Amino acid sequence: MSPDALIAHLVGASALILVAAHAGGGLARRLGQPYIVGQLAAGIALGPSLLGALAPRAYDDLFPAAIGPALTGFSQFSLVVFLFAVGYELDLTILGDRARVSV
Repeated sequence: MSPDALIAHLVGASALILVAAHAGGGLARRLGQPYIVGQLAAGIALGPSLLGALAPRAYDDLFPAAIGPALTGFSQFSLVVFLFAVGYELDLTILGDRARVSV
């Protein structure tokens, strides 16, 4: 695969993941669930656990092995940013009250 085709495929796969996560989050909100639940469900649906098992050829066409390392790097970076945001928004007063009960 040429470098240009590789970059185009990476951008397309990233866009597909973002659109699916946004749509899944919106659907989860309509069902009364947290947004992140829909995003996680979309990730499972697009990942090797569901799409890769049910339609391996489609999975290989959408996410070829050549872009795997780049997608892994993007996902790890995104996870770090997400965890930072969770920590930033965490209310420590609530956590402190519940920590005594759990210990």
